Parts: sequence; C-alpha cells; structure tokens
Amino acid sequence: MALTFVTLTLVGLAPGRAHAAEGGQPVVLVLVPELRWADAPVVLHDWAKTSVSLRSARPRAVADDGYLTIGKGARSGAPTDTGVGPVLPTGDGGLRLERWEELRRHDRSLGYSGELGTLGEALRSWGRPWTLVADDERAAAAVADRRGLVPRAERGGAAAVARLLGEGAQAVIVAVPGDQVAPVAGAAAGACVVVASVSSPGRTRHLGVLAASPPCGLGDQGLTSPGTHQDHLATLVDVGPTFLAQLGVPRPAGMGGSPVEPSGPVSVADLVRRDERVVAADRARTPLVCLFVALTGAAAVLALRRPSARPAAAYALLAVPPTSFLVMAVPWWRWGLAGALLAGAAIAAVLAVAAAYLGRHDVRIGVGALAAVTAAVIGVDAAFGGPLEIDAPFGNSPVVAGRFYGVGNIGSGFLAAAIVLGAGLALDRWGRRALSATGAAMAAGVVMGGAPWFGADVGGVLSAVPAYGTLVAGWRSGRPSVRIVLPLLAAALVVLALFVAVDLSRPAGERTHLGRVVGQDLAGDVGRKAGKALATVINPMALVVLIGGGVLAAVRPDVGRRPALQVTAWALAVAGVLGSALNDSGLLVGAAVMAMAWPAFLLLGGPSTAPVPPAAAAARAANRVEAA
Repeated sequence: MALTFVTLTLVGLAPGRAHAAEGGQPVVLVLVPELRWADAPVVLHDWAKTSVSLRSARPRAVADDGYLTIGKGARSGAPTDTGVGPVLPTGDGGLRLERWEELRRHDRSLGYSGELGTLGEALRSWGRPWTLVADDERAAAAVADRRGLVPRAERGGAAAVARLLGEGAQAVIVAVPGDQVAPVAGAAAGACVVVASVSSPGRTRHLGVLAASPPCGLGDQGLTSPGTHQDHLATLVDVGPTFLAQLGVPRPAGMGGSPVEPSGPVSVADLVRRDERVVAADRARTPLVCLFVALTGAAAVLALRRPSARPAAAYALLAVPPTSFLVMAVPWWRWGLAGALLAGAAIAAVLAVAAAYLGRHDVRIGVGALAAVTAAVIGVDAAFGGPLEIDAPFGNSPVVAGRFYGVGNIGSGFLAAAIVLGAGLALDRWGRRALSATGAAMAAGVVMGGAPWFGADVGGVLSAVPAYGTLVAGWRSGRPSVRIVLPLLAAALVVLALFVAVDLSRPAGERTHLGRVVGQDLAGDVGRKAGKALATVINPMALVVLIGGGVLAAVRPDVGRRPALQVTAWALAVAGVLGSALNDSGLLVGAAVMAMAWPAFLLLGGPSTAPVPPAAAAARAANRVEAA
C-alpha cells in the first residue's frame, strides 16, 4: 500500500504530457512569421527547443503557406498570386476565409495527402472554447475548420492573452511578430506555451524555431521529431500534433507529423550553428552540382582528344561520389563555397591517386576500389542514421527536401551503381570464387538502402533488386534473359512488402515514409512525384546522362568475350532506367548511375585493361581453332 501511494503521488506530481492531457493547464500556441534562432528572444533560451524545417509545398514559402501547412498537418501552400485571400468577420466574433473552396482545390492540385482545416476541425470537435488572437488575419488559415471558419477571434497581443487566460481559457492560438514573443510568453506564465516559426525571413531558406516552456513537461534541453529521425530537428507539420498532444486531443486521421519529444542537451548557439551549416550547404549545392557537370564535360572532351589522359580523368570522376559525402565530416561550411571546394578537392585527390596506384597494373583493381569505397561510405552512413547525407551536395537537405534520414535518391543511385560495378569487376577477375562475397555485398546493399532502420528508400529497392538480379543471373552468359524480368520484379516487390510490413509493426511515431505511405492518397502522391520527376529533365545534372552516353557511344568500349563486364553494363542500365522511372528525382538517379558507369567503362574497355592471363589466352585460342 505504501509503495502504491508513493507511486500514485509521484505520477500525480510529475509534469509532462499526462498532466497536459487532463486539461489541467492552459496551452498557448504562438505562431511567428520570419523567426530563426539567431533572432529568437532570450526567454526561449531556457525552454525545450529544436530547429524546425519550414518547408511547405513551395521551396521558398511565405507565412500564408506556413499557416496552411500547420492547419492541414501536411505540406500545403497558397496560390502565388492571391495568398490565402480575404479573411472576413462572421458577425458573431469569428472569421471566415472568403476563398476557402479555392484554397481547397489548389491544395488538392499540389498532390500531398491530407485535408485543409484538419487542426481547426480537431479543435472544434474538442468541445471546449478556444480563441485565435491575431492582428494578422491570415493566421486564421492555421486554425480554420474544414468549412474555412474560425469561431472566435480577436485582435491584440499579450494583453488579450492575459485576459483570456484569466477568464479560464484552455487553449489560445496567437499570431504575433518576433518582437512580441517575449511579452506573450510573460502574459502566459504558468501555461504551456509552444512557440513556432511559420516562415523564413525574407523568403530565404533558414531553419525556424520550435520551443516549449517548462510547464509543457518537455524539459529544458533539446527536442526532436520521430518523423525526422534526427536530434534537434522537427518539421512544420509537427506543430499541430504537438499542440494537440499538450491539450490531450487525439491526433485526427490524415494529420501528418508527430508530437515532438525530449532529446539530448542543446544550446541556442548549437542551433544557430546548425542553421548556418544548412544555409551554407543550401547556397553551395547548386554551384557544386554545376561544377560537377562542368568537370564531367571537361573530362569527356579530354578523354576523347587524348586517350592517354583517360585514366586520370576516369579516376578523378569516380572519386567524386564518395567525396560528396565524406566532405560532410569536415566543417567546410564555416568558409562557404570556398571551403567546400578546398575540402572536396583534397579528399577527391587522395582517393583518385590511391585508386590510380592500385590500378597501375590492372585497372579493375583501381576502379573496383573506388566502387567499394563509394558503396561503403553510403551503406555504413545509412547504418548510422545517415549523418553524412544531411546537407551533402548530393544528399538530403533539411530546408528543401522531403526526407531527413536514410539514403536520398541520388545517393541510392550511387550505391546501386557502386555495388553493381564492384561485384561485376570481382566476378570478371575471380569468377565463381567471388560469387558468395558479391552476393553478400548485394544483399547488404538492399538492406542498407531500403530497410526502414537504414536507407528507407522505396525507389531504391525497386531498382536495385532487379539490377543485382540481372548481374547474378547473367554473369557467365553476358546477356540477361527475358525470362528473368518477371521473377526479378516479383522479388523487388516482395522485398519492399517485407520492409513495409516491418515498418508498420513499429510505433506510428517511429515509422518512416515506407509505412506512412500506406493508406494515403497514392494516386495524388504518384502524380505529384511524376511531375517532379519530369521536371528533372532541365536540371543541370541530367546532362551527365547525355555526356556519359555520348562518350561511350564514341569510344565503344570493348568488353567482348568478357561476360561479367557485359552483364555489368546491362545491370547498370537497369539501375539507371528503373531508378529514374521510380523516383521523384527522375533523371538525377540515372545521372548518378551514369556518373560511375561511363568513367569505369572508359577504362575497362580500353587498352589499359589488364591482359588476359596466358592460360586463358591459350584456351581461347584452342576454342577458336576448334570452331574453325
């Protein structure tokens, strides 16, 4: 009895979500346009805190887009020309979005699952009075119900919040500029206060602010979201679930995101540095990609005009994929683009020179070594949560991408190409003796690239499994059979279904997009991703496909009578074509495969390939005599 009494006493006194869920304390949600941690008021420094990705349906979102995204619980955005449109008083103390039906139609055209007004509908069903306090009436888009209505709204800032809480309000949503956050927090002392950014300053790409006061029961250190799988990083769609969780309101069906959770220690200085890294990486990404395309073009011209320079050009290009991730282990962002160029050039030079040394007698060793390094860097990184993928030139971006963990689409293309290339070279050199090792490498590649704990890449599974199967089935004959098409596609679907089933068995908050895609509007999702894939034809990196294909057509690498290399080319083509067709990154995946394929075959099919061993040459000569 004594133990029971002590336990119940501790549970009753412990702060946290249980207390908030009982409705014993009011909750205030403060929405702030254009707020980042570098400008955050001091009052937030001692609260639970995290950075928040402000990506909505548009890469450069404004406050209207952020309000709609929070209210929907999934990505959304307002029409570019009208925003959320006029917001009119209802006559009974509420607000009405005049163009609500137009906003709904526009939202459906964006292709993201969910429905506008989900947060407001949950508050309406809650059955308790709540109020929007905002001088900027566009904030009504964040809490309007599915009819576009906000039942109670008034102007004012800290004074209105203090009065409403004094009158016994249990929930208040406040929209204020950044300089009003501290007064509102002071007026709401004793309540759970959640402060969230809704847009980035000046339509730039920064991370925003998400902070919760001590009465929320989330501690005074870091916060994280199960949806990002990254410490100290949440998303805009997590704001609504976090607010509802503090009120004790169940998250409605169709609302994405998850309530944030406590994580390890973090300071505001740490969050500011994280934002600086994100901004520097975002600004450097396009120049670095364009530079890679330019280097590819220059190497192609050099290879065609000076065959003696082909090894140097090929090794240099093959060193770029692993370098693009390894560079994230160096704090180059402190010096901007120049830092990225210096660090990347140094790492790539070391890898290229080492490969050239290893391949001085047999180019298969040099090319295979770079392929193995690429596969190891991406695979091992995925096993540890993908820290090198975040902010990498060809990786995941917290400010523009839709995922924050695992292997990105371009990384998936590099991974599949590297494993196919390395396995094909091993089979070409060692034959059957390499079969078990290459099979294990391909199995590991599937797991690292597609399993929900690691890469969690749907398109990667559906393209890698057929590519690996093509290599295994045809390494002795040199040409895949049409009869293996259906079995390979079936195997890919079985593996994907297994990963989805495993993901669904985990708690909802810990699932990746593998599990969350089940039950969503697949038609709209597929249509949106198909549109994004088609748009990649004008991306500069898509030129790598044309450049590489042109060089191979001009050089016509000779891999005749080498079936393992012949089928390697087929397997790379399968990985590139299926990867481009099944990912929203489109041709960028094919470009990643081609970026490894054409430099490799430039060497493998040229005069620098190691000579055929004498015994094998004698056997082939005897076969030709018999055939004659």
